[in-house]
Amino acid sequence: VKIFGGDYVGSEYEKALSQYNLNVEWYSGFKNLAELKAGLGRPDLIIVIVRQISHTLLRELVAAAARESLPVIYSSRRGISGILAELTDYFSTRPA
Repeated sequence: VKIFGGDYVGSEYEKALSQYNLNVEWYSGFKNLAELKAGLGRPDLIIVIVRQISHTLLRELVAAAARESLPVIYSSRRGISGILAELTDYFSTRPA
């Protein structure tokens, strides 16, 4: 799972969600995708924290995710419990 935005919580997403056996990578919502020159990879899910992401990064991310046919959740929640709820909803309704 890759999380973009949510700078208020930041790298704590990785630490807290790893307790639930999730491999999470967090990226600041105020940078650009240049650091991901090789692309987004093949994450099971991308979460965009819409309240804490720049418009530029959002445009780049939407285009890249569409190009690579990756699933995206746009979340207005930014706290760890809110993101955990989004992940639970997504993975519990996803076909096996």
